[in-house]
Amino acid sequence: MKQIARQVKDPVPQSITSNDDTTNELLGYVEDAAGMIFNDFDWQVLNKTGCIDTHDGLQTVDLPSDFDSMTSYGIYDKTHCRVITAETMDERWERIVRNVSADDNKFAIQQNAIVFTAPFREERKLFYTYKSTGFVKTHDTAGNIVYTDTFANDGDEFVLNPHLLIQGAIAVRSVNLQLADSALRMQRYELLLEKRKNKDCALLQSVPYTNPDKVITTSKIMGVR
Repeated sequence: MKQIARQVKDPVPQSITSNDDTTNELLGYVEDAAGMIFNDFDWQVLNKTGCIDTHDGLQTVDLPSDFDSMTSYGIYDKTHCRVITAETMDERWERIVRNVSADDNKFAIQQNAIVFTAPFREERKLFYTYKSTGFVKTHDTAGNIVYTDTFANDGDEFVLNPHLLIQGAIAVRSVNLQLADSALRMQRYELLLEKRKNKDCALLQSVPYTNPDKVITTSKIMGVR
């Protein structure tokens, strides 16, 4: 926030926890920009692997607390070397539920959970990849590194790209205040955003389901939040 304040010639806040109008305003711009960057792309650094250990009777599994959306094309059943594909909760789902067996399972995401069309009858190892909401690196009271989606301490780090965040926050501020340079600021931010996205895509590895820890794809299955 201090860099942003210096660039726009605002008073430099002493701390992110300073409860004054200038600090709160800058923090709002930072959080708006962070959310904007997060939502704009499936950044690889936010890709995580989810693991499900099934058992007899399992049909619903809670999603991770940091789940935003599924980034793999389906759920990989490592035990049987097959992909469990997604369906939507509609009339077709009801028909599938009435007729499908665990061997032909499908799944849907509903109310923070993965729901399978039929209960499993045995132990299986399932994997999927998802986009995490943990774009802020911070520390808990014990000093352990944790990831969250809000800025609360001076040492918090934006895991995507700090320079992009600064330019995004400045652009958001200019637009919000209807400044004369708002179009130029937003253009600069969008050019930098495209560069970061292209760089991220250049590192993209399309690895088949034989190695679930490296499954990275671009098809998104949105969760119902």
